[in-house]
Amino acid sequence: MKTKALVIKFLSFFFIFLVFFFSLVWIHVNYFQDQVSDMARPTSSPWHQSKPEFDLDYSQYVAPKSDLNLLVQSSSQKKQEDKKYPSDYKEKAYAGLYTARIKSIVEDKVIYDVEYSFDQHGRRAVKQSPKPQAEKFVLALGCSITLGEGLQLGQDFPSKLSSKLSEQWSVYNLGFHGFAPSVAYDRMIHHPKYIEGITERSGVFVWTFIPDQIKRQICPRSCYNLESDWMLYLPEVVREQDQLTIKKTFGYSFEPWRLFFRLLNALPVVNRLRFSDPEYSNEDIENFFFILDQLAFKSKKSIDKKYFIIYDDIEESLFQKIQASAQKFNFEIIYFPSYKKNIDSKHLVIPIDGHPSELAYELLSDVLAKKIVIDFK
Repeated sequence: MKTKALVIKFLSFFFIFLVFFFSLVWIHVNYFQDQVSDMARPTSSPWHQSKPEFDLDYSQYVAPKSDLNLLVQSSSQKKQEDKKYPSDYKEKAYAGLYTARIKSIVEDKVIYDVEYSFDQHGRRAVKQSPKPQAEKFVLALGCSITLGEGLQLGQDFPSKLSSKLSEQWSVYNLGFHGFAPSVAYDRMIHHPKYIEGITERSGVFVWTFIPDQIKRQICPRSCYNLESDWMLYLPEVVREQDQLTIKKTFGYSFEPWRLFFRLLNALPVVNRLRFSDPEYSNEDIENFFFILDQLAFKSKKSIDKKYFIIYDDIEESLFQKIQASAQKFNFEIIYFPSYKKNIDSKHLVIPIDGHPSELAYELLSDVLAKKIVIDFK
């Protein structure tokens, strides 16, 4: 009888603990979770209606025909993309003089089959750059949007920009998969050759922005979702009294709330919970630009102009925060959606994969090339 009573008492306490635990999780998700994400949701805010700085001839932007769109339309269900990278891909790319062949396959259909070639400095090669007579440089930084994921050499944004600028300009591709300013800063500190070999005297600094980069830099609750937990392996870069400290990765953090969410992530039932992205604070955005500014400074180059390209539509609240920090750190914003609104959006992405298409880079490089010519005439 005593044993039975102990078992009943244990099960009762265990049940109460489970109820309490899941109640806390439910309360957190429904009441204390930050507001919905600023991630690329189109709005009808005033700047979306504003006229671009200059006109473009949209008749020249013709999308290539592709039967991949049939694959997109064949089912309303999300397609699973099988994209494989070599296990040592990042290490070899950073080391330089490396070429990797990457395939993306969906339902036995090849979405792309490309090669990424990295020069001796660990930067993806740029067609027609560096140029022998060049006196100015373009440092193109960012994530896979800048790298040119899914496209061959010459189809990427930096290569197309190089082809549109005069012989006085060389373009360097400093983009890489999954980058945020903090990740680029960590690479610049630990792999200094990343910024070496640029012989031009002065030039421009360009960052191509998508909202997910903020998430990669601060790793909020939502990076503990299963499909985002790769962000736990990104470096934590902390700003303290206008000094940057590189800590270990977010996954090695011992902050109590991070340990709590790692526990939730590890539990087979709880890891199905979806934690939403936060509404990023003014401090988050200012730190984002502070690290960008430090990147420009650490490059040890004479920077004449700093451009901040907003690639996709964002909400007005996020735009206003970006605008305030951009002004503080002397970045000029180029709002790319105001230029691409005249082209069917499906032609501006690689089907299923979602990264920019060659046509998107054709348009983006035209915008930036015209901007540089105007500013440096």
